[in-house]
Amino acid sequence: LRSWFKRVYLNPSFTLKRQMLNTFGSISAVVILLVMIASIVASKATGTTIKKSADQNVDLWVNEYLASTARYVSETISPKVVPNELLSLMTEILKDRFNGYPNEDDSQVPFFDTKTQSNVYPLMNEALGPDLDWDFSRDSEDGQVGNIDENNYLEHLGEKRYSWYASQYPRVSTSSGTYHMQGSCDPNATTGAVSYHPNCTSANNDIDTGGVIAPTQTSRQVYRKSADLIPFIKALYEQDEDLYDL
Repeated sequence: LRSWFKRVYLNPSFTLKRQMLNTFGSISAVVILLVMIASIVASKATGTTIKKSADQNVDLWVNEYLASTARYVSETISPKVVPNELLSLMTEILKDRFNGYPNEDDSQVPFFDTKTQSNVYPLMNEALGPDLDWDFSRDSEDGQVGNIDENNYLEHLGEKRYSWYASQYPRVSTSSGTYHMQGSCDPNATTGAVSYHPNCTSANNDIDTGGVIAPTQTSRQVYRKSADLIPFIKALYEQDEDLYDL
């Protein structure tokens, strides 16, 4: 080893400059190589550790948090399950439900029932139709309880709507949609109230006639058919915050 060292680094036939370059250059090269090897090994080990930790955190998040939050679930699966063009989807749903309008029956809806051998809409809402838009609150006087409070209002109403509804209606319910007729109002409301309309009577809220401001013979069937769309409307409303102010 000594003779090899003298032959390569301290060879008398080499100039002093070459001897110094061979000696210090080789040492520098070896040091740089060792540092590179150590860096590669450390980077590989760190990357593996971070990836393993990230996988564990994602699994924990999915198992314990994602499944318990409806909004996170909808945001996660929406690109795969729910089309981005939600309004176009709702348009098609409306067309299916109101196909044949203004005919009163559902004989022209595109859903054939093999049991009755007739066309029927498959998602009939057997409950009463939606409340009028001024009469959707729930308070102790009518014996019903609203489903919105300070813990869940962001999901159902959003920040802006809840701040308005909370001051007007202490017990808001979104268990059903609302139905709007021009001039519908609360006969007991006084001037300045949200549900007030001049000379309001029960005729303003007559579903069969469509009210007194813009009466129509199709009001009752629109009211009945729109009740079948409540599950779609509520789901779309909660799925995307951009629909809150639609």
